[in-house]
Amino acid sequence: MIKQVIVCGLRRAGYLVPEMEIRQMIGRAGRSYDKDAVGNVVLLSSNEDSDTAENYLYGDMPAILSKMENIENLAFHMLPSIYGGGIYDDVTAYEWYRRSLAHFQKKKFQFKTVFNYLISHEMISGEEESFKITELGKLSCKFYFPPSSIFVWKEKMEKIALKNYWSDDYVVSWALSTNELGINVNAELMELIEMNSSFGFQYNEKEQVALYYCLLAGHKPKELKFAIAEHRKDIDRVLNVLLSLDKIYSLGIKKEIEILSVRIKERMDYDMAKLAIELDIHNKTLLSKLKEFGLNSFEDIKDNIDKLRQYGDAKMMEQIEEALGEFI
Repeated sequence: MIKQVIVCGLRRAGYLVPEMEIRQMIGRAGRSYDKDAVGNVVLLSSNEDSDTAENYLYGDMPAILSKMENIENLAFHMLPSIYGGGIYDDVTAYEWYRRSLAHFQKKKFQFKTVFNYLISHEMISGEEESFKITELGKLSCKFYFPPSSIFVWKEKMEKIALKNYWSDDYVVSWALSTNELGINVNAELMELIEMNSSFGFQYNEKEQVALYYCLLAGHKPKELKFAIAEHRKDIDRVLNVLLSLDKIYSLGIKKEIEILSVRIKERMDYDMAKLAIELDIHNKTLLSKLKEFGLNSFEDIKDNIDKLRQYGDAKMMEQIEEALGEFI
């Protein structure tokens, strides 16, 4: 049993954390099979948030409402049961649904509409009583992303692979984005994104485009600091989806996704990340010096090794020779 929970502040990136998140944290105090168990909660806050803190601790519990109030959420949660064979028509869908909070709160749906939604997003194929999950649908289940996100990534990866715009930060940011996040983006950054995104916006995604642009370009606006950190932690899951799409549809983007991974994790630009992979060197100082010499590939270095020895400093040459060894 957790006897005491201490919540260190009510704000994240300057904004109040939603009440239900705080309630979820403090609700862990005293959680036990013993019905008489007691826990203590300490909630730290600034003076300006003291009234909010008191309400979070002693106010009435907000109404708990089902999140399956729209087709996209319902389809997302139904898909694993379609994958497992438990849902294949209206009857089995209803049997599954009647165990949910949404059913208890008397929310009603036409399940054929949900099936049509999943078919239109290429998550399932076939007809009623013989629905089968597609490879795209399996990705949604495996990586726990909504069908709409998987479908959008598939469309965008096909487009960016065709155009080969991988070195364009704005286009790559567009290709990674799938929806609107509900985050605050300053007007100057938003205007920059709108002016430079070649493919425009089709999925109500401007805020997420701005977020991914900051990840790629290394910008850290104050209002996006927390969101950037959270997306950076989750980037492997996104990249694994993209690699899986490459396997399913033979998009030829595996190398570009590897470069993208280095860019985001190591905070490098496109050319530097590409060179880092080619040389298997992740020393940013060394890579920056190579870029200054206009050397962006292994072949460039081999062809200009004598110039490097003449003008490069001893430490840089030592690192290059250690990394490339017999090849130079």
